[in-house]
Amino acid sequence: MLGIVITVYGRYNHTSICFESVENLWLPEGTKIVIVDDGTRDKRCVDLINGFKPQNAKVFVIRNDSNIGVARSLQVGLDYAVELECDLLMNLDNDTTVKPDAVNVITKLHQRYQGAVVSGFNTMSRDSKTNRVRHPIIYAAGDHVRKKSIGGINMMFSKQVYKDFVRPSLLKNRGHWDWQVCATGIELYATVPSVVQHTGINGGMNMNNPDIAHDY
Repeated sequence: MLGIVITVYGRYNHTSICFESVENLWLPEGTKIVIVDDGTRDKRCVDLINGFKPQNAKVFVIRNDSNIGVARSLQVGLDYAVELECDLLMNLDNDTTVKPDAVNVITKLHQRYQGAVVSGFNTMSRDSKTNRVRHPIIYAAGDHVRKKSIGGINMMFSKQVYKDFVRPSLLKNRGHWDWQVCATGIELYATVPSVVQHTGINGGMNMNNPDIAHDY
């Protein structure tokens, strides 16, 4: 059973785009979506969450009393998805948009690499200081690539991989948990072309050189 976790803290316009794209997703029957409201004070975002009704999925909402950050909120949401007996987990930032077949494409890639972390976001952005590709490709294999690193915007992994690699990374490094996942040595793959795109490029971490999927 698939569990999708989306954390929300303001950013109404991006959240609206994200939710609209998720509502147009093909989802496996029984999918559970966990929305973690990280103490947002924007009533419009609260209304978006309350009105979020994607097809073929049951929505669960967790509301944090205060803003605890993306990593901690992801941990709370993913732990809850595990409690809901989801054995396949996916996170999605609320400043992303997804293609209608995104879950199907990402899931098929995960079925081929069940002990790995996979993503629908194959960014090839470059470091502004060194001009090096931030998430380089190790090798390409037609409809996917193996990566040296991937961003935390979107990841899919099994319940066991969550317990062994992702959750400890969320606990260890709150600010850069995704880089910590990559540093564990677990295999990382991304779909080609990308089925997830980053929309929130006008604010937030490292937005002087944002990660963008040019093949979306």
